[in-house]
Amino acid sequence: MLQGSTFHLRTIMEKDLDELVRLFGDRSLQGDYLPVRLVSQSHLREAFKKDGFWSEDFKRLLMMSDQEQIIGSLWIFKPVPYFDALELGYTLLGRERWGKGLMTEAAGLVVDYVFSTERVNRLEIRCDVENRASARIAEKLGFTHEGIARQATLSRGSHHDMHQYALIRADWAGAKDNEKTKN
Repeated sequence: MLQGSTFHLRTIMEKDLDELVRLFGDRSLQGDYLPVRLVSQSHLREAFKKDGFWSEDFKRLLMMSDQEQIIGSLWIFKPVPYFDALELGYTLLGRERWGKGLMTEAAGLVVDYVFSTERVNRLEIRCDVENRASARIAEKLGFTHEGIARQATLSRGSHHDMHQYALIRADWAGAKDNEKTKN
């Protein structure tokens, strides 16, 4: 478990599956930028039985309120087989939580976790060019903007350009060293 200021991140448990079917299929909770696809309960349960959404190539964490309510999700996955990289994705459920720094804090916990435990040199974030909030998360965490992938994703019936950000292990380590020096 990764502890935040008003939430914690943990792996998915079997008791979460029914609620995840509801949350992952509710377009109103997820905002305007992620492709939202309905998820069947049987598919979700089958995938959970396979590896609990925690494997070498894909890991999902739930963002839980102090009352054990699912308020978001973060995932790490291998975007390209030949890159020494993982990609970080995230969604904060419910507009009333947006703009409070919660996802920046949660994503920062995951970045630290990845670079502290995984043998990977690069962590990437991709987001719709219109999703300024998601781009700000990457920027606040020290990711470098590397470019725009044109019409790279299909969401809600149209193709969208995507920002690509990356954080290299050495840059992360340097930022951590600077934090220690300040404290």
